[in-house]
Amino acid sequence: MTILNISKNSLIFCCMLCSYVTPILAAAGNLIWKMPTTGNYISSSPSIGHDGTIYFGSSNHNLYAVHPNGKKKWQYHTNGEIDDSPSISRNGTIYFGSFDTYFYALSPEGKLLWRYKTGDLIRSTPAIAVDGTIVFGSYDGYLYALNPDGTLKWKYKAGGKIASSPLISLDGNIYFGARDWNVYALTSYGELMWKYKTGGIIHWSSPAAGYDGVLYIGSFDGNLYVINPDGTLRWKYKTGGNIGSSPALGKDGTVYFESCDSYFYALSVDGTLKWKYDVQNTELGCHPVIGKDGTIYVGSDDGHFYALNPDGILKWKYETKGSLLTTGATIDDNGIIYFVSADGNFYAVDTGTNTGIADTPWPKFHRDARNSGKMELFSISPPHLIIRDVAAGETKEKILVVRNYDTEPLNIEHITVNNDRFAISPNSTVIMPSDSILITVSFSPVSMDEQQAVSILHIDSREIPVYITGNPLSEPKQVPVRLITRDGETGELMPCRIFLEDSHGRFILPQMSESLQNKMFFVSPGDIEFFVFTGEYNMSIARGNEYIPIHNEIIRIQANEQEICTIERTLHRWIHMK
Repeated sequence: MTILNISKNSLIFCCMLCSYVTPILAAAGNLIWKMPTTGNYISSSPSIGHDGTIYFGSSNHNLYAVHPNGKKKWQYHTNGEIDDSPSISRNGTIYFGSFDTYFYALSPEGKLLWRYKTGDLIRSTPAIAVDGTIVFGSYDGYLYALNPDGTLKWKYKAGGKIASSPLISLDGNIYFGARDWNVYALTSYGELMWKYKTGGIIHWSSPAAGYDGVLYIGSFDGNLYVINPDGTLRWKYKTGGNIGSSPALGKDGTVYFESCDSYFYALSVDGTLKWKYDVQNTELGCHPVIGKDGTIYVGSDDGHFYALNPDGILKWKYETKGSLLTTGATIDDNGIIYFVSADGNFYAVDTGTNTGIADTPWPKFHRDARNSGKMELFSISPPHLIIRDVAAGETKEKILVVRNYDTEPLNIEHITVNNDRFAISPNSTVIMPSDSILITVSFSPVSMDEQQAVSILHIDSREIPVYITGNPLSEPKQVPVRLITRDGETGELMPCRIFLEDSHGRFILPQMSESLQNKMFFVSPGDIEFFVFTGEYNMSIARGNEYIPIHNEIIRIQANEQEICTIERTLHRWIHMK
């Protein structure tokens, strides 16, 4: 390999026949560098450490550590192929398995810390829990949980080989698939909570999850399964081929995955097809990754690496000389995407952006650049807030619940929203460990058009989106109203005459009415119920049989969860104009 001095903004072209180098501008889809290995194929998805070092395994039995400029940092040799993807802990320890049946822990310098022997080869990428527990599967059918020092914490026997990589949820539960056709859910102690049987083996497809705990996983029966946290089926989508691809979730809940029927799919949250793109894939499928700008990146066994816009239109593609089989890519914070190919090369390609992986619940295989395989230690519920039945000119509120699952305080630095029809309070706060706070979101439409917004919660320097939909009333809604009037001196119910006008000056007559000085009114004994449509009204009240109103105000009648809208007023003998 010719090592070049490369930065993000300038590629260096090395002319082997000349004594100088010429910088050329980097652009989307252009190769920055590639690193050959001696392996005849690579199917390990790369991970990125805190210092920018990239790690991946190869069929030549080596785990590689590579500097961001493409220069090899070190390599570590095992006695078997490395087909899984390395995961990196918070302290920089690199975990991975090998076909030699051992599971390895290396220091950031490439030194062996420990290894643990299983009963068969390892293809499952490890997940790392909050307490440092490492969880992975083996072809011996066991899911292993190891302590950070390499000792066994527990193991669980599934009904088949495990190549699927486990997911650790916010509450510490563990989810994975096996070749016995089942999706498993275990507690953090290794106890079975439930299992769900699909129609085929689950091989490389590993689960993705939303903030609501819903799981997404593919099966060799051609279905993408969407499973509720309690193990019941929410929906499934049938494709024309096996699914070995691990799904990724977009900001709006779109599910992205590849099938062996040649297509890459985008499904809505309800399981309907948004679009599909022919990537010429007929083998096991690659794992997609979503960039912060919404671009979806995925490889194919046709040798191409594809960049697709969120609407399914091709943005660019890069050709390698081998299949991109069962692999996934990752993106660094400078917008460089890294992936491997069966041609034996490791690639760094410019995405044309200066940003990394999308801030979604599950934007790629094993979730983040470190391949941690676990959900974040906070939840926002609901992830998509819908405020319904709000009349124009009115305001309605809903609540977001933000919970901190961590042992450290969670800092919400500020909250933004990109639509002035919505307001949020408070706009900053700190959530203590194991606590939650309520965020009020209000919607004030000015028309009958549906409103969409994205609210960004800036949490510990991360941008977490919450999607908001405001649905105004398509037509006024009739609601029950109870009006109580009391005498200000005695507190007793006070009979009165009520004048109720809408915003157009029309009198509202829910009861038998009378006319007074060309104004219409209805009579109340002091406690009356009637129906009116939602909206804004001018209400005037006169005592008993008197003619002059002693109370006047604007009232807003809104649809709400209460059975009846109750208005109570205490009236004095003097005129009170409000």
